[in-house]
Amino acid sequence: MSAEPIMEPVMTQQDPIDLLIAIEKASTTPIRPEYVEGMAIVPPAPNDSHRRRPSELDDSYLKAHRGWYPIDMIALVGEVTSSNHETDTDPKLRTYAAAGVPIHVLINRNTKSAHCHTAPVLPGDDPEAFCDPESKVGLGNPLVLPAPYPILDTAPFLEN
Repeated sequence: MSAEPIMEPVMTQQDPIDLLIAIEKASTTPIRPEYVEGMAIVPPAPNDSHRRRPSELDDSYLKAHRGWYPIDMIALVGEVTSSNHETDTDPKLRTYAAAGVPIHVLINRNTKSAHCHTAPVLPGDDPEAFCDPESKVGLGNPLVLPAPYPILDTAPFLEN
């Protein structure tokens, strides 16, 4: 008796949203899983050196909405690099560009710089989405954001 090899995929691909919801439900603590370039990622929980301390309003909103927003509601994404620096700087930028997020602000704690990426270019002939050239300043300097957003004071990011 011989067995023929299976030449077709035997696993069906899980919807990324369903996967992220399942990861959230499996956690006993609040987490914010992300799906970036085919990978499910659970970034470390933000600490006080990553962003401001959450308020009661922040906690209430997170419990009610679990951190989900439809893409057409997102006009600006802000990211502060974590210990997973590589993912925060390249794959996430491409993912936000592919989703059509118009403005991506990145605070890079490793290089002590702040970046504003705008004008996402969606994949066409080029297999990867990207953003037009960024504006960049060293932390401590003001970062000019497109209208209607105010200039971002990056000095507080030097303190942590």
